[in-house]
Amino acid sequence: MECGCVYYADDLEEPACGTSKLSRARKVHICSECGEMIKAGEEYLCIHGIWYGRWQTFKTCRLCQRISRDFFCSYYPLGRLREALFDCIGFDYVAGP
Repeated sequence: MECGCVYYADDLEEPACGTSKLSRARKVHICSECGEMIKAGEEYLCIHGIWYGRWQTFKTCRLCQRISRDFFCSYYPLGRLREALFDCIGFDYVAGP
């Protein structure tokens, strides 16, 4: 599938350093993108890094990982997938039409 959205923003900074890894939740977490629960036992993507001089962590559920992979080939601002996708296709995948 070809990516349908390209996100452009001049004010977005690459992380000074960071890591990402797939993890299996041992406790409940909240997805940084959709706000839904990531239940114990579910896989999620955990990204740690330093943006704008501040250490941040983003935990992303499998659905949001899939949406970001399918719609954004390169980059979208972490923690703002809903906004970026709405800007691209005019639809909020959490709230609906």
